[in-house]
Amino acid sequence: ELSVFDQMMQLLANLEPDSRLLIVEVTEEDIKNLKFPLPGEVLDNLLSKLEQYQPRAIGLDIYRDLPVEPGHTKLLEHLKLSDIIIPICKQSDIDEPAIPPPDGIEPLRVGFSDIAEDPDGTIRRNLLLHEPATDDPCATPYSFSLQLALKYLEVGGIQPQFTSEQELKLGNTLFKPLKSNSGAYNNVDDGGYQILLNYRSGKEIAQRVTVTDFFSNKVISELV
Repeated sequence: ELSVFDQMMQLLANLEPDSRLLIVEVTEEDIKNLKFPLPGEVLDNLLSKLEQYQPRAIGLDIYRDLPVEPGHTKLLEHLKLSDIIIPICKQSDIDEPAIPPPDGIEPLRVGFSDIAEDPDGTIRRNLLLHEPATDDPCATPYSFSLQLALKYLEVGGIQPQFTSEQELKLGNTLFKPLKSNSGAYNNVDDGGYQILLNYRSGKEIAQRVTVTDFFSNKVISELV
């Protein structure tokens, strides 16, 4: 049944790239020019350039639990002062230890990068919320993707609400949580708040630009 579900998802028409999103990616050229991991100074300058275009939210999908000099302290100060930048961390599990968020950032201002993987290795589920262990350094209950969505919707006055059944509601949209035996699943781990993924496209989900493009002023403001 899951195989049929996969085939039907693959038969869906690819939607156009989402104009609300922009992916700033680190390419081999960027690594050659700027080194990797990107130093704190580079990330700080990149975030500053992005903020000039007044985006609703910026997701920093790079772990920064350890300092990468030069510029680490300045980057941390930038992250602490910004109200639109969402850094990531990773919660601990059986196979891997936790990866903390950048030092000094409050748990409710970061998002976890953990995903729910099916036994066959396929990603069909999206983990939106998950209560961390009491001693977990990644102490946020929010996923990276949910944090960014909430920050984006905040501008339109949309706040998360929970029904009497403890189901997440955003505006008029209700997100029904998966149960361990939902659909074709049989006793799957339903920990946290999970929903089925609805993939936008097997191609490009959003416009992509490189870090070098940004520093070379080759990115038009409308993309941001």
